Amino acid sequence: MGGVLTSTLGWRSIFLVNLPLGILGLFLTARFIRPTPAGRSRSLDLPAQLVAALSLGGVTWALVERAERGWGSPAILGALLAGLLGLALFARMESTAAEPMLPPRLFRHRTFATTSAGALLYAAAFFGGFLVLSLYFQRVRGEPAALAGLHISAITVTFGVASIVGGKLAGRYGPRPTILTGLLLLAVGAFGLSLGNPSTSFWFLGPLLSLLGFGAALVAPPMNAAILASVEPGLAGIGGGVLNASRQIGTALGVAVFASLFVADRAPMRAVQLAMLGASVLYLAAAAVVALGRPATRVVAAASMQAVPCGDRAR
Repeated sequence: MGGVLTSTLGWRSIFLVNLPLGILGLFLTARFIRPTPAGRSRSLDLPAQLVAALSLGGVTWALVERAERGWGSPAILGALLAGLLGLALFARMESTAAEPMLPPRLFRHRTFATTSAGALLYAAAFFGGFLVLSLYFQRVRGEPAALAGLHISAITVTFGVASIVGGKLAGRYGPRPTILTGLLLLAVGAFGLSLGNPSTSFWFLGPLLSLLGFGAALVAPPMNAAILASVEPGLAGIGGGVLNASRQIGTALGVAVFASLFVADRAPMRAVQLAMLGASVLYLAAAAVVALGRPATRVVAAASMQAVPCGDRAR
């Protein structure tokens, strides 16, 4: 749909299409979701949220602009330094706050910490790879946006179907083995795509793209289960929020770094190959991090949840 909308109505239309979907979501929520009892009121940790947002924004901006300005640019170095100092300040603020937005004690649970870090690395590779594949089909192969979107749908369709399998496997064998299997499949798929060239047949590319979708389906839903199984029920909302935040941060950093590979002095195909090889390394790094976690002692119903962010970004 994103490719068709871009080809016909322009790229702005992919944002406008969210309006009717959002209105429909509001209606369905008001109609069918039952109210929940109010919990204990908490103060809003607004200063920490502001520091975290500005810090992450500074680091992301520096990574995006690095290709144009270079690492030696005072603006780039200043943004990186400010962002890193801001993140250190955020950690300090949360460790001393009476009601922190992000309780540091959550990260003392090894499964919670490793799954959150693994989600960041996974999202950097997966969603950064989405950008790279879009550029490959359009800039390198010269395909229109609609055809490029059709080709990339091999990932999203496979993901949507295989997510059911991922949830069932996590429920039977536990989240960690399922996640590790998915990350290894993703690494194989990304490495295979790094061997492509401008004239590679889709008979070669299609199975690799589908392998990415299948691997992601074994990663995303079980990560929900692993996170929720590692926190007490009263902190399930915060745990899910941390997982989604890790994915968002990883996505922003992955897109920034991979996009910076497409500089004027590097051939686009070479940039694609480097990016997909880098994605393969990131998947392996995510697998190594997740392997450090403990097997979940209880698997919750969230194992069958579908990973909404994937389909949302795939558009």
